[in-house]
Amino acid sequence: MFQANYITRPLQFKRPAGTSRGVLHRKPCWYLQITASNGLSGIGEVSFIPGLSVEDPGEMVMNLDRICTLINKGGMDSRGLHLQESFRQMPGVQFALETAIKDLEGGGKRILYPSGFTAGTEGISTNGLIWM
Repeated sequence: MFQANYITRPLQFKRPAGTSRGVLHRKPCWYLQITASNGLSGIGEVSFIPGLSVEDPGEMVMNLDRICTLINKGGMDSRGLHLQESFRQMPGVQFALETAIKDLEGGGKRILYPSGFTAGTEGISTNGLIWM
C-alpha cells in the first residue's frame, strides 16, 4: 500500500535568471511524495517555467490531486506503471511521478542513478554552460 501527497514550494532566486521568455525572480515548484507501507518515501519535482512549460499551473495541481487520490485509494502497484500511462500529456507531472517512483525504488536516498558523480568521486566533462 502506498500513500501520496504533494506540497507547493516556490523557489525564490538569489539572482535573476534569464530565459528566452524573460527574467525570472521566482519559480513555482511542486513536490510529489509517495510513501510505502514500510515508511520509505520517494520524492519527485514538478518543474514549471512560466512561458516555457506546456502545462498550465491549474492543470498541474488538478493532476497532482488526481495522482494522490488514485494512489491513496490503492491504485498503484509496486512500480506505478499503470499510473504513469495516464499522465503522458503532462510532462512536468509525469516527471514528478516517475522520479518519485524511481527514488522510492532506490530506498528514498534522493539519488536516482548512483554514479561516481553522485558519490562525489568523479566529475562530468563539459564544454561549457551558457546561461542567458
